[in-house]
Amino acid sequence: MRRYTTCPVVNGLSDHDAQMLELHIGNLKKNKHKHKPLVIRKINSNTIHKFKDKMSNELWQGVFEHDDDVSSIFNSFLNVYLQIFYSCFPKISVSRATSNNQWISKGIINSCKQKKDLFMLTRNNNNIQLKEYYKKYSKILSQVVRTAKILHHNRLIIKSNNTIKTTWIIIKSETGWNDDEYDDINALNSDTEQNKNNSVNAEIFNKLFLMVANNIACKIKGSNEQNFSDTKDPLSCLKHLIVHLLI
Repeated sequence: MRRYTTCPVVNGLSDHDAQMLELHIGNLKKNKHKHKPLVIRKINSNTIHKFKDKMSNELWQGVFEHDDDVSSIFNSFLNVYLQIFYSCFPKISVSRATSNNQWISKGIINSCKQKKDLFMLTRNNNNIQLKEYYKKYSKILSQVVRTAKILHHNRLIIKSNNTIKTTWIIIKSETGWNDDEYDDINALNSDTEQNKNNSVNAEIFNKLFLMVANNIACKIKGSNEQNFSDTKDPLSCLKHLIVHLLI
């Protein structure tokens, strides 16, 4: 399927018609937030050690065979070097880091830098007034950051079409929750046994919730029989019932 169409445009001014080109590039909004993975070389202490080991154990026979031709010596060395380099440091694809800290303003950034400078001054300084000023500055900055987060999150929730989903996204981002770290539950420990049958696990949960409801009902009934038999004030009965339920 062609991604473009052409058609003539009659302008009425000349016998030569203009040509209009229409490009079919799809929906730009759909691919707006999609980022291609970043391709980098895997360089760490292990790959560096492997590279040094291969370079030290290389015989370089092809380099020393060309005694007079400098260009051949260089090309031979470069070929061997690149083979070792590419084998020790392979390419890997990593996802681009996206920042969710849209609430950070230039003023907050400058204040954080100022706080860092104050910390460096107070670290090796015994000036009590300076230390107190640093504590007050840090406290005010913390309040500003907290307020900026709240305002930003409120704007996201107000503009969202699905407030519940947006709220959970904010909660996960603030608590560091990662769905990939948690797999599906395949087993459930009950007392000293481990059950992998989903129907058995569902029955265990049902019994648990039924027992909780029965315990609450028995507690209410026992409280009524023991403590409410001689009480005539309904507000006192309600107060006593709430206290027993919260214990």
